[in-house]
Amino acid sequence: MCSITYLFIGGIHTAFAWWVSGIPFDMIHGVSNFVLMLVLYKPLRRVLEHCVIRK
Repeated sequence: MCSITYLFIGGIHTAFAWWVSGIPFDMIHGVSNFVLMLVLYKPLRRVLEHCVIRK
């Protein structure tokens, strides 16, 4: 989302540089979300099923 702002402020090169510099964070964020869901899937599913049954 910030790349769009930098596109208007600094041009295409600035927006592209901003986007590329965020790729390592995006990769770490995606992998950590995947691992977190591997760990929490069963407990969360159990809690949500319990909530649906009580409703």
